[in-house]
Amino acid sequence: MLNSSKIFIKQFGSGRPIVWIHGFLESGTMWEHLALDRIPGKHLCIDLPGHGKSPDPEVQFSIRELAVEIQLLLAGMGYEEYDLVGHSLGGYVALEMHRIMSVKGKLVLFHSNFWADGPQKKKDRTRVADLVMKDAAGFVKQAIPLLFIDRKRDAKQIEELIREALQMNTKSIAQYSRAMRDRRSNIRYALSISDQLLVIQGEEDPVIPLEQMLHYDEKLQIESFSETGHMGHIERSQEISQRLNLFLR
Repeated sequence: MLNSSKIFIKQFGSGRPIVWIHGFLESGTMWEHLALDRIPGKHLCIDLPGHGKSPDPEVQFSIRELAVEIQLLLAGMGYEEYDLVGHSLGGYVALEMHRIMSVKGKLVLFHSNFWADGPQKKKDRTRVADLVMKDAAGFVKQAIPLLFIDRKRDAKQIEELIREALQMNTKSIAQYSRAMRDRRSNIRYALSISDQLLVIQGEEDPVIPLEQMLHYDEKLQIESFSETGHMGHIERSQEISQRLNLFLR
């Protein structure tokens, strides 16, 4: 089981619920870099299983199974209708949650995408899963700095992220890498909800290629930010806070 009943959720604000789902090796604390208090709504910042204050998953899971568990948890708390914002891994989960919601809200894919991994990317995910079982600390210390374009400027934030990620269970890290590898394509679904979907993209994102995302530029709302890698909430916090505020209102 995923221990969904024990998933940690930080709640604050009032109004229409907005669910915030962090990325791989992160936690709900990532959203503290954004001015969420200026975005009207009841904010629900989730720690995915194995991240932050949530317990480790007990079994292997898929992205869809994780989405179902979180939706059921929110429904049990009385939340049936809400908007979703997901960063990277969190975007994959949020997109699946949006698919199964009976009442569709707004969706933000924040440094995330809607296509399945290609053959090389799948191999990379498998390699990561194998690597972390041998040297999780080495992987974390190498991987996190690569998400930023100005590592000197953001050195303090990088150090904090590494410290947090090193608290994760090695098996959980590997499980998430495999779950991301095996997720399905949601291209058709993303195109079908173009009026409800906003994609926020870093022009220098090493994880989500801008060129590949821009194939859908005429069909979707895609907002790209210059001099931004994969961590726009840190690298462009003010501008992205303003863009989220405008969309989520």
